[in-house]
Amino acid sequence: MAETPYNTYRIDGLPPGPIANPGRAALAAVLDPPSTNELFFVANGQGGHVFASTYEEHQRNVAKWRSIERQRAAAGAGAGK
Repeated sequence: MAETPYNTYRIDGLPPGPIANPGRAALAAVLDPPSTNELFFVANGQGGHVFASTYEEHQRNVAKWRSIERQRAAAGAGAGK
């Protein structure tokens, strides 16, 4: 790990400045958000997310993600044998 004043694993307290700053696209998205009914999101297992407008739909998406997690854990456990 690098010895810098921003490495919060190596220093006590807070770093001398912000750890991260939002970019222009993030600021623009906050100022002009898209119109949508989707309130929930969860990982899709491929590096992205899947969105849902109802809690019931979200719960189904979460169940899919948990299934992916179990499959990956089982594959990882089998690789260690």
